[in-house]
Amino acid sequence: MHDVGKIAEAAGVGTLVLSHFVPGHVDVPDETWIAPVREHYAGRIIAGRDLMEIEV
Repeated sequence: MHDVGKIAEAAGVGTLVLSHFVPGHVDVPDETWIAPVREHYAGRIIAGRDLMEIEV
Protein backbone atom coordinates (compact mmCIF):
# COMPACT_ATOMS: atom_id res chain seq x y z
CA MET A 1 0.00 0.00 0.00
CA HIS A 2 2.96 2.33 0.50
CA ASP A 3 3.68 2.30 -3.24
CA VAL A 4 0.10 3.33 -3.97
CA GLY A 5 0.59 6.50 -1.94
CA LYS A 6 3.92 7.29 -3.58
CA ILE A 7 2.52 6.84 -7.08
CA ALA A 8 -0.62 8.87 -6.36
CA GLU A 9 1.45 11.71 -4.88
CA ALA A 10 3.87 11.74 -7.83
CA ALA A 11 0.97 11.73 -10.31
CA GLY A 12 -0.79 14.64 -8.60
CA VAL A 13 -3.97 12.64 -7.94
CA GLY A 14 -6.69 14.72 -6.29
CA THR A 15 -8.76 11.89 -4.79
CA LEU A 16 -7.56 8.32 -4.47
CA VAL A 17 -10.12 5.51 -4.23
CA LEU A 18 -8.78 2.25 -2.84
CA SER A 19 -10.56 -0.90 -4.01
CA HIS A 20 -10.19 -4.66 -4.42
CA PHE A 21 -9.03 -5.22 -0.86
CA VAL A 22 -7.62 -8.53 0.27
CA PRO A 23 -9.05 -10.28 2.23
CA GLY A 24 -12.08 -8.10 1.47
CA HIS A 25 -13.75 -8.38 4.86
CA VAL A 26 -16.15 -5.54 5.63
CA ASP A 27 -15.28 -5.73 9.34
CA VAL A 28 -11.73 -4.45 8.71
CA PRO A 29 -11.67 -0.70 9.51
CA ASP A 30 -11.02 1.62 6.55
CA GLU A 31 -8.07 3.11 8.41
CA THR A 32 -6.27 -0.24 8.10
CA TRP A 33 -6.02 0.37 4.35
CA ILE A 34 -5.74 4.16 4.42
CA ALA A 35 -2.98 4.62 7.03
CA PRO A 36 -0.09 3.16 5.00
CA VAL A 37 -1.13 5.17 1.93
CA ARG A 38 -1.37 8.39 3.96
CA GLU A 39 2.32 8.10 4.85
CA HIS A 40 3.17 9.08 1.27
CA TYR A 41 0.02 10.77 -0.09
CA ALA A 42 -1.50 13.98 1.24
CA GLY A 43 -4.72 14.04 -0.83
CA ARG A 44 -8.20 12.72 -0.16
CA ILE A 45 -8.40 8.94 0.25
CA ILE A 46 -11.60 6.90 0.02
CA ALA A 47 -11.85 3.24 0.93
CA GLY A 48 -14.22 1.99 -1.75
CA ARG A 49 -16.99 -0.49 -1.03
CA ASP A 50 -19.19 -2.62 -3.28
CA LEU A 51 -21.91 -0.55 -4.96
CA MET A 52 -20.42 2.71 -3.66
CA GLU A 53 -21.10 5.70 -5.88
CA ILE A 54 -18.46 8.41 -6.09
CA GLU A 55 -19.22 11.75 -7.67
CA VAL A 56 -16.50 12.99 -10.02
